[in-house]
Amino acid sequence: MEVLYVEEQAQTRPKCVLCLGTFDGVHLGHQAIVAKARSVAMKMGVQVALLTFDRHPRSLLKPDQSYESVLTPLPEKRNLLEQAGVDLIYVQTFDRSFSRLTCEEFVVGFLVRLEPVHVVVGYNYSFGAGGVGTAALLAQLCGQRGISVSIVEPFTVDEQQVSSSLIRDQLHRGAVDEAQRVLGHVFALEGVIVRGDGRGAGLGFPTANLNISLPYVMPRTGVYLVRATVNNYRGPGVTNVGFRPTFEDEAPRLTVETHLLNYDERVYGETLRLEFFRYIREEHRFQSVDELVRQINLDVSKARSLYIEMSEY
Repeated sequence: MEVLYVEEQAQTRPKCVLCLGTFDGVHLGHQAIVAKARSVAMKMGVQVALLTFDRHPRSLLKPDQSYESVLTPLPEKRNLLEQAGVDLIYVQTFDRSFSRLTCEEFVVGFLVRLEPVHVVVGYNYSFGAGGVGTAALLAQLCGQRGISVSIVEPFTVDEQQVSSSLIRDQLHRGAVDEAQRVLGHVFALEGVIVRGDGRGAGLGFPTANLNISLPYVMPRTGVYLVRATVNNYRGPGVTNVGFRPTFEDEAPRLTVETHLLNYDERVYGETLRLEFFRYIREEHRFQSVDELVRQINLDVSKARSLYIEMSEY
């Protein structure tokens, strides 16, 4: 699958069915948009393309909100969209100039250059300066230029309307299992393993310390059952997302540390992927190191049981 930055690609582009949206999370609602596009593209004999942005638009338009972080940074989004059946991703730099385009300027001066023969959007799609354009207006403006538009209805799970905002809320509560049902895939973090201070090994539970360079939304602090993938290992782990409050001599900083249950090789510099399956407990300060070790043993035991239970299905 190709990923093309719009401003860097001046050559003729292929005819396509084009999906529009931010697609943060690539959740079930987003997947329904792509599925509709694939159905139309197969009938028309063209590719499925998708337009997204280099940043979440709200990070520019509403900087007081927490949209500097995203559910799926671009590399993660690319993989998920490829799995969903997208052939080509257009990435547009979202800056002040682009955000000021009127609805007609967006369609006439920008959208038509991507050569869509059909466009697919969600029911709540907005565009143009101030987000005043609706999906219905898009259909009207595109129709005037011979481009048909499909508007996909809301997607619900457990009687809840699927949205990226809902998933962010679930992650902030630690409800990674609920988020998985809405995403249609497991929430994951990925980064490079770096050297820590060795405290985990000293306690009998060596950890892989993750350096996360991409702007992921972070889940609630606490202890999680994860499935870890590194080198030839793919298996259970216990991950602590938090500030390690038991050790008062350390300046508070958010860390992501994982004890791999069936793997003990040193893998500094390797990429580690963590898929979050269950929230085990909240993070809290222990009165002694012995108390902490007892709790970690309980966490490991519970994680093993949960992982075995999951593997049975």
